[in-house]
Amino acid sequence: DMWRDFCAPFQGILPLFSLLWIYSVYERNVHVVDAYWSVTFIISASFHFVNSEGFLPRKLLLLAAVYVWGLRLSCFLAYRNWGQPEDHRYQAFRRYYGPQYWWISFF
Repeated sequence: DMWRDFCAPFQGILPLFSLLWIYSVYERNVHVVDAYWSVTFIISASFHFVNSEGFLPRKLLLLAAVYVWGLRLSCFLAYRNWGQPEDHRYQAFRRYYGPQYWWISFF
C-alpha cells in the first residue's frame, strides 16, 4: 500500500530526529539537527531502493545522487557549525517565539 511505503522510513528517522532534538533543546543550539536533516533523505532513499521495483541502473543512479548530495550537505553543515554559536536565523526564531520555542523547534 502506498501510504505504508511512504511512512515506513519515518520509523527510523523520527526516533533519531527526536533524540537529536532533545539534545538541541538541552544545548540551546540546533546545529546537530541542522546537520542531520539531509541524512534523512539518505535513509528514505535507501529504504525505497530496497523496497521498490524498477530498472536497477536508474535506481542505483538515483540512490547515488541522493547519497552524494545528502552526505555533502550534512558534512558541510556539520563543519560550518562545529564549535560555533547557534545560527542567527535560529536565534531570531528563539527570540520571536520566546519560552515556547523549545516545543515549536521540533516542528
